[in-house]
Amino acid sequence: MIRFLVRALIASVPRFLIIMALLNAVLYFETSPLPEALTYLVLAYLIHFGATYLAGAWIFAKHRPEWLEIGAITLFVLVFGTFLEIAAYVSIFKRSWSIAFSSYTWESLIVILVYAAAVVLAGWRARMKHPSIVPEGINL
Repeated sequence: MIRFLVRALIASVPRFLIIMALLNAVLYFETSPLPEALTYLVLAYLIHFGATYLAGAWIFAKHRPEWLEIGAITLFVLVFGTFLEIAAYVSIFKRSWSIAFSSYTWESLIVILVYAAAVVLAGWRARMKHPSIVPEGINL
């Protein structure tokens, strides 16, 4: 479990930087035939999902995680990822922490659900990719 947490800590910072860079690049994306606000919102959710899924796939690489480990890593990514976003908001816009915490909207909650879905999907894929030698439920 500690190995997964260390890998999650290491993967969180590059994941956050990739998300920030791609979200800044989305501003220069031309959406002429589509509604602009909806297109940016969908692209932002896809970027969040893709970066988090790739980080989760790296976290669970070469190991078969148990469901408890997948849940713990999901919780860690949610808490640490949200903290990184709030810290970036506070440092970029020079706001107070209380304003940053109170400015969460429903889009922020959807991003948290996207993070959770991406990590759980990456953990499930790692479980399917590395089958168990001994069937679950048999104690030796």
